Amino acid sequence: LLVEDDELIRMNSTEMLSDSGFTVVEAGNAAQALKAIEAEHIDVLVTDIGLPDMKGGELAVEALRRKPGLAVVFATGDSHMPEGAPETAVLLTKPYDEQQIISAVELAHTAKTSAGE
Repeated sequence: LLVEDDELIRMNSTEMLSDSGFTVVEAGNAAQALKAIEAEHIDVLVTDIGLPDMKGGELAVEALRRKPGLAVVFATGDSHMPEGAPETAVLLTKPYDEQQIISAVELAHTAKTSAGE
């Protein structure tokens, strides 16, 4: 699940992930993301921190409450994790390229699996 309010970044990131074989569900805000978590099979949440309707850190907490085994990647221009970030979350700093987003998604998924969740 890719959550990004900037449409161009969302489209570009979706294309990079799709080209690498990932199935991507897109959301432009937290409300759409939470609906997708309920309706779709989601393994990894890649979210911007600065969403219009909820901070990305808050979205991650709520997403994990609804789907405890979810892996999380925070994509942001900041150089630090948001407050309350899950221990297994991965920080992906913008701007990023295809290899960086793929590595972040794989690392988050591996960290969640290694943590036994």
